[in-house]
Amino acid sequence: MKRLIIPAIVLIVAVLIWVLQSSYEKKRISGETVENFLELNRDNVNKMAVYAGADSLTFIKENNNWFLQGEKPQLADGMVMNNVLDAAQSLTVGKVFSENPSLQFSFQVDTVNGTRVEFYDGEQMQSSIIIGKLTQDYTHTYVRRPASNEVYIADGVLTYTFKRKKAQWLDKTIFSIDPETIDNIEILHEKKSYKLWRVDEGWYIAKKPYKDSIIADTSTTEVYLNQLCYLKASDLINANDSGKINFDEISLKLGLNAINGSHYEVEFAEIKDSTAVRFYCRTADREDTLVISKPIFGSLSKEFADFMPNDK
Repeated sequence: MKRLIIPAIVLIVAVLIWVLQSSYEKKRISGETVENFLELNRDNVNKMAVYAGADSLTFIKENNNWFLQGEKPQLADGMVMNNVLDAAQSLTVGKVFSENPSLQFSFQVDTVNGTRVEFYDGEQMQSSIIIGKLTQDYTHTYVRRPASNEVYIADGVLTYTFKRKKAQWLDKTIFSIDPETIDNIEILHEKKSYKLWRVDEGWYIAKKPYKDSIIADTSTTEVYLNQLCYLKASDLINANDSGKINFDEISLKLGLNAINGSHYEVEFAEIKDSTAVRFYCRTADREDTLVISKPIFGSLSKEFADFMPNDK
C-alpha cells in the first residue's frame, strides 16, 4: 500500500501543475494582445534564414520566386513561403508569459530546441523570432525574441509552419500545365507504348506505330490528363538512394505534347532490388530527382485497356 502512495502523490502533483499552468496560459492568452509582433512587412522581405537544430537554411527571393541557397540553388515551394511570410506578418502575442531563462528549455524557445527565423531586406535584418513548442491547448505557440528573455504565447500553431525538414521547403512540382492546351499524351512502358490524342470533344487511342486508332473513354482520359498536368512529387531523393537509380532502365515515360508545339516529359525508374514502394522521376528542366509513392505511380502507369470505354 505504501508503495502506491508515492506514485499517487507524484501523479497528483503533476496534475496540479498541469492545471495551474493551463489556467495561467488561459489568462495570458485572454489578456491584451500585440498584433504584428514582428513589425514586419512581408513585401519588403527578400531573404529569410531558418535555424532548426543542425539545419541552417537560407532563402533568397529572385523575380518573385524563392530559392534555397546552396551549392546549387533549389526552387522553394511558393505556397510554403507565402504561408510562412503571412504567419510572420500576422504574428500576434499576448502578455509576457515568462522572463525566467531557466524555463526557456521547457517551452523549447532556447537556442538548442527552438527554431530561429530571421527576416531580411537585402542584407539588413528586419526582425527575428524563436518559435517554440505548442501550448497545452495545442492552439497557441511559445515564442521569444533572440535578444530577450521574455517568452510570449502567440496565436496559432506556428511550430509546424516554421519547423520543416529541408525537403518540405522545396518545390516538388513535376508539371503545372493547363490541360486544355494539351493535344496528345504519350505513354511508354518498358516494352510497349501508345498514344492518346484529342479529336473534337473526345479522345482516340492507338498502339505504336499509332496507325489504327479507336475511341478512348473521355472521362478516364481527362481524369488522367488532369492528374498528369498538375503532378507533384511527395519527396526528393535521399542520400541513401542517390546513385542507385538507373534511368537507362526506366519503368515508365510520359510525354505531353501541347497544341502550340511545346513538349513535356517525365521518366520514372525504381531501385530494382527493393520492394519498390518509392518511384523516382526526373524531367528535362530539373537537375534533382523527385520521388512519388507507389499508389501514385500505379495510377499513372495505365495499360491500353484502362482507357477503353465501359460499355454497359
